[in-house]
Amino acid sequence: METEKVEINGRIFQITELLAVEFDDIMELVSQKDKTKALVTKSTKLSDEDYNKLTQKERFAIMKTINKLNGWSDEDFQTPSQQEEKKE
Repeated sequence: METEKVEINGRIFQITELLAVEFDDIMELVSQKDKTKALVTKSTKLSDEDYNKLTQKERFAIMKTINKLNGWSDEDFQTPSQQEEKKE
């Protein structure tokens, strides 16, 4: 499994590629909020307490690294407005 360190706001986070079975378990969660939290905490080994202290900037940078490590391109995670622009 690949790992990568990312530094945000002077904090260093070690992010690990997910196993397929871990991803499957996360996708069974009902709410998007729970999925996002599980994805970040599983990939970074952050405690719930540390996760709750993340800034939006930190979480976004972590998510970008998670996407890269797991082979998910930015195109796979487009916002609806970006998808609408492509249709025009």
